[in-house]
Amino acid sequence: MINAYSKSNLTRIIIISITACLLMVLIELIMQPSYWVKSILKLGIFLFPIMIYQKISHQKNEIFKFDKKYVKISIYIAIAVYLLIIVSYLLFQNYIDAEQIKNSLMGKEHINRSNFIYVAMYITIINSFIEEAFFRGFVFLNIKTLGFCKLGAIYSALLFSLYHIGIMSSWFSIYMFLLTLSALFGAGILLNWFAYKGKSFLSSWPIHIAANLGINTIGFLIL
Repeated sequence: MINAYSKSNLTRIIIISITACLLMVLIELIMQPSYWVKSILKLGIFLFPIMIYQKISHQKNEIFKFDKKYVKISIYIAIAVYLLIIVSYLLFQNYIDAEQIKNSLMGKEHINRSNFIYVAMYITIINSFIEEAFFRGFVFLNIKTLGFCKLGAIYSALLFSLYHIGIMSSWFSIYMFLLTLSALFGAGILLNWFAYKGKSFLSSWPIHIAANLGINTIGFLIL
């Protein structure tokens, strides 16, 4: 039985998460700061609301507890994901505007070969952790705890894919862009499943690390 308390907290999560993602899209498209400035802003925009929600909802936070079994499985899946991303790039590279991506990274993000390794390490480990804590830990697992598991899985995956619009809007043709958004939605569903089975976003984190590592490998090849 879904009570008024659960519905109230569900509304809070949806409002907070949409607001946070809209802020990040606006920062990406309008402010267009350097990558490190954007990362600092993202840290506050994604993590501060989590702490506020825990404070006002009085919901017990167990998202850092996890099932070791599913962490091990996710590591094997992570290896497969990395290889899939590299193979996909090799197959579809003719449909990707590498020069546009390079110009975006160097012009808007101020990323080049000399600082790429530091940015790549941050994206692979820290950024993936922040996004998993937000999309899987805060959004999906909290909504699941409230009794809306299917809604949480779909909403979190959809928000995760749409959030990347600001980042990738100028990278691909419209068809590749829509294909990438669909792939991100599917990735969100997969990550939610591992977070669900492992009872923590730490169970899905290795897969996100591998995905970012694969994308960063492609980024290095392009630069």
